[in-house]
Amino acid sequence: MDAACLSKAQATFSIELHPSKLHDVDEGVREHLNGMLFKYQDDLEGFCMSYENVKIIKKDAIIHPYFPLIHVEVRVSVLLFKPTVSSMLVGRVIKVAGDFIGLLVLGVFNASIAADAVRPEFKCKPGALKWTSKKDSSRDIEVGCDVRFQVVKLQEEAAFFGIFGSLMPDGTGVVKASARAGGGASGSGGADAASGKKARQDKVKDGDGAAAAQQPQAESGKKAKKQGKGEGGGGAAAAQPEPAAAANGGSKRPREDDSQQPDAAPIGKKHKEKHKEKKEEKKDKAPKESKKDKSKDKKKDKS
Repeated sequence: MDAACLSKAQATFSIELHPSKLHDVDEGVREHLNGMLFKYQDDLEGFCMSYENVKIIKKDAIIHPYFPLIHVEVRVSVLLFKPTVSSMLVGRVIKVAGDFIGLLVLGVFNASIAADAVRPEFKCKPGALKWTSKKDSSRDIEVGCDVRFQVVKLQEEAAFFGIFGSLMPDGTGVVKASARAGGGASGSGGADAASGKKARQDKVKDGDGAAAAQQPQAESGKKAKKQGKGEGGGGAAAAQPEPAAAANGGSKRPREDDSQQPDAAPIGKKHKEKHKEKKEEKKDKAPKESKKDKSKDKKKDKS
């Protein structure tokens, strides 16, 4: 939007207050000024968009003898919207049809662009809800996008104010978000499209770089696995220190049955001792019987 279409000015108003507002004059003045917003002011030749720094010029109010209203003069700083023919404006598309494009300027003022005021680059297909661009699909005009156009006519009838625009001149068309943020509006959209393509290419490059960075890590992981497999025998031998240590009398966790072994040893000794005693008794008996047999044999021989 051209900076000349918005301007600040100092304005003086003569406000007629109802007697019911005398208890709070400031509030009465603000209510009157609020009613002037977004309306065309003939003396200012523009639309009052906002106001600030309200100051009552005189403390004494004039009372008319024939009217009950009280006249109060105030000085206000106002922001004016003053579009002119051939100026550039930006509007948001609210309606798309085959014969026109409807927009809202500053979210308040109606604007329209007739089909014969759209350059041949754009075309609205039957049943489609947008004007497509033959050069770049990112420049298609549809509901919700911002469009920069040139003012060709201003119409004011009673409370209605209309703006008629054109997309024929260079620099008109869809306004990109980056252009709005930077304060500029490139209607052709060529630079914006190029910057968008470059950003997409950078993203693809970043993705390729990340994949390339992951490949060395994957290869190093495979090498480590191969080395682990090659050294599997040594690793298995190294992984069995505890059984070797146990065989060599090393430390080993005691089992629950091991705690009963000291009690079992004395029982075995007693059993052996009893077994020895029985053997000795048998030995003692055996010779005696043999002596008796021998004596019997001798007697038999004598006889």
